[in-house]
Amino acid sequence: MDRLSNHVSTILRTVIRFVRLSHPTINLSEHRVGQIWLQIKKETANPKILEIGPGERSRTWGLTNSQYCNLKKAIISIDLKLYPEIHVQGDAHNLPFKTNTFNFVICQAVLEHVYNSERVVKEIYRVLRPNGLVYAEVPFLQPFHAAPFDYRRYTDVGLRTLFSDFEIQEVGICGGPVSTLNWILLEFVGLVFANYYLASMVKNFLNWILYPLINLDKYLSRKQEARKLASCFYIIAKKVGTVPGCV
Repeated sequence: MDRLSNHVSTILRTVIRFVRLSHPTINLSEHRVGQIWLQIKKETANPKILEIGPGERSRTWGLTNSQYCNLKKAIISIDLKLYPEIHVQGDAHNLPFKTNTFNFVICQAVLEHVYNSERVVKEIYRVLRPNGLVYAEVPFLQPFHAAPFDYRRYTDVGLRTLFSDFEIQEVGICGGPVSTLNWILLEFVGLVFANYYLASMVKNFLNWILYPLINLDKYLSRKQEARKLASCFYIIAKKVGTVPGCV
C-alpha cells in the first residue's frame, strides 16, 4: 500500500510540474524599470542601481538581451539570503551603503514582507542620490503569501502616503482585476481539496486554462474603477533634496 501511495505521489508531482505556470498574475508595469534604466544610462556616466529583495527571481524588465546585460553590470542586489545572483546579504531596514550612492532603486514585491516598511522606504531615500528614482510594487488584493512573512496590503492612496517624502512621478496598476480573481480562485480551490497533490494539480490545471484571460488586464486596468480590484500597484518617485543632516 505504501509503495502504491509513493507511486501515485510521484505521478502527481510529475503532472504538477508539467502543467505549472510561473505565476497566476501578469505584471503590467515592470517594463517601466527598463525604460527608466535606458533613460538613466543616456544621462549618467557609470550609474549605480540597487535592487532590493529579488530573491531567486529573474526579470528582464522588457529589455533586449544586450540591454539587460548592461543593466545587470550596473546592479547591486541585496537580500536576506545569499542566493546565486545576490551581491550583498543584508537587511533592507539598515542598508549597508553610504548616503547618496544610487541613481535608481528597484523594490518589487518586497514592502509587504518587511517588518517596518516606513523604515525601509526611509533607507531607500537615504541611499538614493538627489534626483534619483525608485520603482516599487506593492500588493493590494492578493492572497497571503509569506516570504518568509507577509504583513500588509496597500491601496494606491496608501502607497502615495508611504512615499510622501519623495516627489511622486507615477502611481498605477501593475496587476489588474483578472489577476486578482485568478489568484483568489486558485487559492480557493486549494482550500476545497484536502489532498495537497490533488489541490496542486487542480490549481495548476486551472491556472493553465485561465491564464490567457489575464491578458484582459491590459485593457481593464486602463479604467479608473479598476483600482478598486487591482492585484497590485506600482510607484515611481524621485528623491528631492538631501537627507536631513547630510550634505
